[in-house]
Amino acid sequence: MRKITIVVVVAVLLALPAAAQQNPGPLRLSVFASDLGYTESDRAGSDLSGGIGVGLEYRLAPRWSAALSIAAEEHTRFFDPLPPDVFGASRIDRVEVRTYPVDLVAQYHIFTRTRWQPYVGAGARWVHGPGAPEPFSDRLSAQIAAGVDLNLPSNWSVRFDAKRLLQASSTFYDPLTKVSVGVGKRF
Repeated sequence: MRKITIVVVVAVLLALPAAAQQNPGPLRLSVFASDLGYTESDRAGSDLSGGIGVGLEYRLAPRWSAALSIAAEEHTRFFDPLPPDVFGASRIDRVEVRTYPVDLVAQYHIFTRTRWQPYVGAGARWVHGPGAPEPFSDRLSAQIAAGVDLNLPSNWSVRFDAKRLLQASSTFYDPLTKVSVGVGKRF
C-alpha cells in the first residue's frame, strides 16, 4: 500500500507544473484517506485501520459530474468466538481483511460559483476482498453520497465526503457509512 501511495503522490506532483498556468478543466484527480478506524482489546492489543485511494471526477456540466474512486483498505476486528473456559479465560481471534472498494457516483453540485461547493449523489460500491476468510465475500451495493469541496488557489481543492449504503446489513470491512477526506487538483 505504501508503494501505491508513493506512486500516486509522485504522479500528482509531476502533473502540477504542466497544469499550473491553465484554467480548470473538467477533470479532477484526487488522493484521499477513508474509513479510518481504531480497534482495541484488553487481551489482543490495538490496531489502526483504514485506507488510502485515488479518485477521478469528470464534470459533465456545470452542476453534474461523475466520480470513480478506488481504495486499498485494511480492516482489523477482534472476535471472542468461544465462551470462557472453566478458569474464566477466553481466546481472542484477530481477523485482518484487505479490501479494494470501487465507488462510481453521479454527483449534483448545489453551488458552482462559490469557494465551498456542496454536492449530493447516488451510485454503487463494489468491494473486493481477495484472500479474505470465507464469510467475507465480494459485494455490490447501491449508495448515496454527500460532501463538500473547498476550492483553494491554483485549482486545488479539499474534499470532505460521506457515503451511505442503501442496505440493511453492515460488515466490519464494509460499514454502512463511510467517511473520507482528500485533496484534489482540477485539470
